[in-house]
Amino acid sequence: MLAGALAGMAKVGRVMADPMTVLVTGAASGLGAAMARGVAANGCNVVLVDVSSEALRDMDDDLRRQGRVGVMAVTADISAPDDVARVQQLAMRQFGRMDVLVNNAGLGQGAIKRDFLESPPRTWEITVAAWRRMIDVNVIGGFLMARAFIPAMLANRFGRVVNVTTNFDSMLRFGFAPYGGSKAAIEAHTSILAKELAGTGVTANVLIPGGPADTQMVPIVAGVDRTAFVQPEAMVAPLLWLCGPDADEFNGRRIVAGRWSPNRDWRENCAIAATEAAWPQLAGTDRVTAMAT
Repeated sequence: MLAGALAGMAKVGRVMADPMTVLVTGAASGLGAAMARGVAANGCNVVLVDVSSEALRDMDDDLRRQGRVGVMAVTADISAPDDVARVQQLAMRQFGRMDVLVNNAGLGQGAIKRDFLESPPRTWEITVAAWRRMIDVNVIGGFLMARAFIPAMLANRFGRVVNVTTNFDSMLRFGFAPYGGSKAAIEAHTSILAKELAGTGVTANVLIPGGPADTQMVPIVAGVDRTAFVQPEAMVAPLLWLCGPDADEFNGRRIVAGRWSPNRDWRENCAIAATEAAWPQLAGTDRVTAMAT
């Protein structure tokens, strides 16, 4: 699937012609590893960020064995401001620019309760520490990373912020607190950020798999066919498109990777796989007075 996605992105001029620098959080496994491999295979410099030093080292070694020279691996907790500042300093010192920030790192509901599918946790059963930790990583982490790198993007008048959320069903699903709420928060923040960035050359968008993805975040359940899940490599083709010039005006939107085909024209893909981020269709439906301007 990855080979097909890369072949289908051969016309992404900026990625193919001039090396871009792409930072992927949660890059040591799952969706993050697939996206990092995809952009590296397309000639991008890639900054790998993950809290797991051992898995990150394996990922870094693997990419280097493949001849990917523009690779940097940084072990960091994205919810820690000092760690994020260190990532920013190291990345800018090494590559001098940041073109694409992929906020992918996050905790799944398994961090709240390992058997959350069989025995969903209730809000009152969740510890304050566990709830706060998920919000720190899933919500504040993306804010800290964006805050650290957007100024450099604005100075270059080019940049992409890509936030990985989830399908709306998971945001509202019974037993998925606080995971669902954390992803809903990112969705809303992305929509606001896109408005703030309008006209600057920097965009903010959402990218989701489009259902359960075949990663360790989704536990193995007896009788469930994981081949029907969205494969992590599905994230690569839309991410590469977002890096390119055809996506310059694509802002404040969300792409469902599982609906994106590298064999279709990007306009058709956008019609099939893209919608507005967050819930703009609800705007005004619950208002009884005019909004302040």
